[in-house]
Amino acid sequence: MTNGERPCGRGNGERPVGRARPRYRQQRTSRRRTAFRVLTRRWPVIAIIGTLLASTGGAIAIGLQAASRDSDGLVVVGRTPPEHTPVPAAESTPRPTSPTTAALGTALPAPSRTASPSPTTSPSAASRSVRDKSAGKVPFDTRCAVSATLVPECGVYWGIYSRRYGDQDTYVSATTWEKNLGRRFDIVLKYFDFSGRRGPGQFPDKTMSALGSSRILLFDWESKIYSTGTMLRWADIAAGKYDRTIVIPQARRIKAQPRTVMLGLDHEMDLTHAEHGTAAEYKAMYRHIHDVFAAQGVHNVVWTWVTSGYLGEGNDQRILSLYPGDDLVDWIGYDPYNFHSCHDNDWKTFETTVDRFYDWSARNGLGNKPLLIQEYGTRFDSSDPGASQQWYRDIPGVLAERPRIKAIVRWDSDTSCTLRIDSGPGMVAAFATASQGVARP
Repeated sequence: MTNGERPCGRGNGERPVGRARPRYRQQRTSRRRTAFRVLTRRWPVIAIIGTLLASTGGAIAIGLQAASRDSDGLVVVGRTPPEHTPVPAAESTPRPTSPTTAALGTALPAPSRTASPSPTTSPSAASRSVRDKSAGKVPFDTRCAVSATLVPECGVYWGIYSRRYGDQDTYVSATTWEKNLGRRFDIVLKYFDFSGRRGPGQFPDKTMSALGSSRILLFDWESKIYSTGTMLRWADIAAGKYDRTIVIPQARRIKAQPRTVMLGLDHEMDLTHAEHGTAAEYKAMYRHIHDVFAAQGVHNVVWTWVTSGYLGEGNDQRILSLYPGDDLVDWIGYDPYNFHSCHDNDWKTFETTVDRFYDWSARNGLGNKPLLIQEYGTRFDSSDPGASQQWYRDIPGVLAERPRIKAIVRWDSDTSCTLRIDSGPGMVAAFATASQGVARP
């Protein structure tokens, strides 16, 4: 599925944190202070009362000031989402559909697999010490060790992309779903463009920064301009055309982040290459951005490379031709979907949906990298709701038998197909069951 959805940035319309006191209020305050001094000279008890009021009033003022900062600034991390479920906001620009998994057939013979450890209910002291050993890597406690490139030795990162609540607010959307599902997400995904404009072209934005205190941030940087639909040429990026205005400033923003983030460049490039350039130009662009970040001293990025996963019509060879190389890529990924009636396809279980690329990548030199499912979802089958609900319930068992899959991110949105989490009766409850069943790292 290609990404034509434009994240809705707030631009420069943010409210100021503080304001200068108006002059007439300064004059009134001066007159009040003079009158107070006259009274306290005549009746000392008033001075004592005044001192007490000033002390308690100051505390109240400090509390009010802090509350004002909370309302004017970032949403406070850990703030409980509203008790009611917000009404979903309409997506700004629907994403066009693609043949991502339209032609994926029956799963190929699978290699032998070993089950991942079962989840635990709460991290132990040993778990917390594991997190301490990887300080600055993952912002939450883990059951097992996590590598420098964020690969966990056990479990699967559970993630989401959603902008359906809070006027397309990523923070509100993610935390609302966390409350509904009873589990915190380990990864939150958001897409950004190459405009350099505050909002869609600078990351992390405020919502992602707030989420990043206790979740891994996954950014996908697309070489396009959302506001105009302009597609940039990979060759121009590789030649350094945007270094000074776009690439270097963004590298410095990432460098300033306190934790390691995940970053991909033009996911599903195998479906959009005609608008950007050749496979050689894509690889040159990827290497150039990687090198610019390194030259800027950026060492807190884990590099992802995510294709559609579609293997029909010669696209498997195109995917291989676009691979930047083991020296640049830390994780590889794909976007499996069960489009079913939306694309006139046969129904596919979750296992069938993810298996073909999983097995193909291992046979074609890509099996040494951890797998990221950056987008996935299913169409609801109104003629068989039970099969749709089972699609979710199968997720924990399928992942347990496929240890290379280390992260999975649910695409919660609609295009021409209805692919959101709550696409039909019983789907939220089934997805909540899957959320609880997937083993945490």
